[in-house]
Amino acid sequence: MTRKYGDGSFRFTGVALRDSTGTARNTFASGEAVEVEVSWTGARPVSGTVIMLNFALLNGQRVMALRSDNDPGTPDILPESGTMVCRFTLENLLRNTFTLSVVAQGRERAILDKVDSVAMLHIEARSLAAHGRTRHAGNILYMPSEWTLRAEAGMGKAELSAAS
Repeated sequence: MTRKYGDGSFRFTGVALRDSTGTARNTFASGEAVEVEVSWTGARPVSGTVIMLNFALLNGQRVMALRSDNDPGTPDILPESGTMVCRFTLENLLRNTFTLSVVAQGRERAILDKVDSVAMLHIEARSLAAHGRTRHAGNILYMPSEWTLRAEAGMGKAELSAAS
């Protein structure tokens, strides 16, 4: 893992790829459900924070992004420590290997933490069906996703998942 940004007040502590049954894995076929579990710890609860998952080809070209603020159910204030699970279905990706980077972005787009190449995702096969639920910005595919916050009701410490 390579850290690039942030003042240390917000730090990612773990990232795990899982299938829909909760089994840790990194090889999927197009059309399969994927869960990315991201854990963090911070100095205090933070408001206006967006968690982003960026998928890039091995040459560094970013091809897909998932953003927690695209899900209206995502809370505006994240607890000082917690785990966020992002669920999505792989669509419209060619057979390839991708690197996963995670980014926490605060108010005014300030980067709180960024960790490059925390995991590899392998796509074995591609469905040729056009799903129509995605949107593009430049060469980047933005896919629909569902984000769930796991934390104690008092916004205190949450149990952290296994780190990759």
